[in-house]
Amino acid sequence: MMRRGELWRAFLEAADVARAAIDTLQSAPTPANRRRVDEALRDCMNRLAPVIGTDAAFQFEAALQQFREANHQLERLQAAQAGRALDDHDLDKLRRLQVQRVVAQSVFLEVARVTLERFHDVVERDRYVAV
Repeated sequence: MMRRGELWRAFLEAADVARAAIDTLQSAPTPANRRRVDEALRDCMNRLAPVIGTDAAFQFEAALQQFREANHQLERLQAAQAGRALDDHDLDKLRRLQVQRVVAQSVFLEVARVTLERFHDVVERDRYVAV
C-alpha cells in the first residue's frame, strides 16, 4: 500500500500529464489528442480516489463525464450541420443540446467546487498528520 506522500505525488504527476494533454488538445483538436486526454483524465481520476476518497472522486468524475459528453454531442451536431441551412427541427435540437451543455457545465462546476473544498480539507489534514 502506498503512503500518503506517494499517493499525492502519483496524483500530482497524473494531473500534470492530464493538463499537458488538455493543452495539446486545445491547440490541435485531433482524435489522437482527444484519446490522450481521455486516458490521462482516467489515470488522474484513478489516482484522485485514494487521495480524497472514493465517493468524492466518483462524483467529480461523473459530473466531468456528463459535461464532456454534452460537449461532444453538441460538437458532433455542429459538425453535421456545418455549411447547410438549418430548419426548425435542427434549430430545436441545437438549442436543446446547448441547454444540456450549460446544465452539465453548471453541475460540473458545483461538483468541482465541492471537490476542491474536500481536496483542501485533505491537504490540511495530511499536513497536520505529517507534522
